[in-house]
Amino acid sequence: FAGGLNPELILNHDPLLDEDFLFIGGGVSYAINDRFTVTAVVRQFIRGYNTRDQDLYGLNLTWAAIP
Repeated sequence: FAGGLNPELILNHDPLLDEDFLFIGGGVSYAINDRFTVTAVVRQFIRGYNTRDQDLYGLNLTWAAIP
């Protein structure tokens, strides 16, 4: 084993990280005024292999320091 790396890890690196997934999602934004924007986003996990079953929900408030 050369360079301090485990040969088993080197040989199996890509198969271990091979993910296959399908997400569906979208988002909407609304500008309250020149400085503030509100955004809502959602991403749903449909199917996957070698990955996590993870949904995402988000709500953002953005403030523009320089309009």
